[in-house]
Amino acid sequence: MDAKGDLWIGYRSNGIVKFGLRGLQLTFIKRYSAKEGFPDIRIRSSAIDKKGNVIFGTRTNSLFIFSTKDDQHWHINSSKGLSANWIKTISVWS
Repeated sequence: MDAKGDLWIGYRSNGIVKFGLRGLQLTFIKRYSAKEGFPDIRIRSSAIDKKGNVIFGTRTNSLFIFSTKDDQHWHINSSKGLSANWIKTISVWS
């Protein structure tokens, strides 16, 4: 859950779904999957950094970073400097 109270759920087979938590109700906000232009987004791990970005590691397609302040996102993989595309876990240091 991010600082705004939105719940981000990553799936191994279905990408990411973002929900808003309003009281005890979950409201669909947005989906990030192959249909929305996020190919091979099989989630394995996630974390939130101090800036409020939500970070997802995938099984074969590296990192996806989503800003909770605006609608920006970034995809970082081995072609952009990572040593491998399989992200097993994510640690965020302060």
